[in-house]
Amino acid sequence: MAITCTWSVNNMTHKDSDGGVILVYWSCVAASDGTPSYTATEGGKLRCDPDPSSPDYIPYADLTEADVLNWVYASLV
Repeated sequence: MAITCTWSVNNMTHKDSDGGVILVYWSCVAASDGTPSYTATEGGKLRCDPDPSSPDYIPYADLTEADVLNWVYASLV
């Protein structure tokens, strides 16, 4: 039985002044392909403290879902 996980960014809150993301709402849905099949969903919020002077800073308008999911993954370790 294989399990697949689908991670998603559901919503974000950002500052209008500099485009810094301050809150990320995420979810992960895990599903099995066996019989019977099972599905589990987990979600959460990630609070961010953006620093526009950091070389790693990415403004909201330039973010990809992969960028934001990397923040989520790092926060869960």
